[in-house]
Amino acid sequence: MKRDYETNNRGHVWKRYDHDESVVDIFGYESGEYHNGPVCTVCGYGFCQHCEDGPECDCPGNKEDK
Repeated sequence: MKRDYETNNRGHVWKRYDHDESVVDIFGYESGEYHNGPVCTVCGYGFCQHCEDGPECDCPGNKEDK
């Protein structure tokens, strides 16, 4: 089952694990103890998947959705 930030990515391209590119790297963004989540390879935006359901903003660098 995909998480909301995977199906509603708002244009962000989440970093994937090297060993399995079908899985989002949930430790791409880290901000202190137990605060981790995906990070965008295009703009660098990241958020804690435990505190937020999904990204709060669109990816400013991704022109595909525009």
